[in-house]
Amino acid sequence: IAVYNALLAQYGLPPFTRCSEVLLRDGASGGKAGDLVADGAVIHRIDLTSNVAVGEGNVLAYLRGVSSQRIEHSIGFLYPNGRTVAWTPKGNGKGGRLQYRKAYDKAFEMDQNLLPKIKREFGENSNEFKYVVQVRDYCAANGVVRMEQELKAEFLKRKGLAYWGLFKEARFIEIHEEFLAIDERMKVTAMDMMTIADKLLEERVVSSRQAANATAAQAMLWMHGSAHGLSKRAFETHAARLNKIGINIRNACDTSRFAPVFVRQCREVTKAALPIPTWYRRPNHLHQVAA
Repeated sequence: IAVYNALLAQYGLPPFTRCSEVLLRDGASGGKAGDLVADGAVIHRIDLTSNVAVGEGNVLAYLRGVSSQRIEHSIGFLYPNGRTVAWTPKGNGKGGRLQYRKAYDKAFEMDQNLLPKIKREFGENSNEFKYVVQVRDYCAANGVVRMEQELKAEFLKRKGLAYWGLFKEARFIEIHEEFLAIDERMKVTAMDMMTIADKLLEERVVSSRQAANATAAQAMLWMHGSAHGLSKRAFETHAARLNKIGINIRNACDTSRFAPVFVRQCREVTKAALPIPTWYRRPNHLHQVAA
């Protein structure tokens, strides 16, 4: 908001201000009766982003793994090139009305979009192009996955996050951390019956070997595309158990996603926050925010 207000001031325009109240229109002034109107800034979209490092050469395996996970009612969709995962209600990669979440290979995205643009505008031998190459190489060397989510107008209104000044902005951090934790449920390191049963017991999802084996058997049937032959209630019981260890049998099984690469349980892949290198150039318009 400080950046926006600085720009508005340059053009002699009034600044955004915090809301103090939200009222219902009565229709007398020409607006639609029943609509909400505020006396300050109303937010129509928020983009939340983080860069995480999974290690050089691990990006595709990581994206394949997280694509198997649901976020609330959104289903992961792995793009054919394996470089992007998007979570949407229909699981087809197309954004929904409320939120749009995605994770993608940052180095690949820069190769496809930013580098060609900088090359056209400044030339291959320019300092600008060399700098972007340096950033791209840094992302590739660290296995950078960009995590992004768009919070749309309807979502913000439903959650009481649209009227600036009338909510705690820390709520955005909580929403984003819920998204970043998507990989924490990926706890099975091998898709075999004994491993699944052991994991169910280890995580205390079930209390007996008999229950663990019964639920693991349903996972194996799901993997092989066989009918489960259960009542709806029994199926939901097994589905809820398996979901706690990162196996979602409510979706059709895509065996290409179940590579033995799971965060925190595999030596090759560990997720970490990405440090900003000392040579990184922050955008000039963000200096005011940093200050």
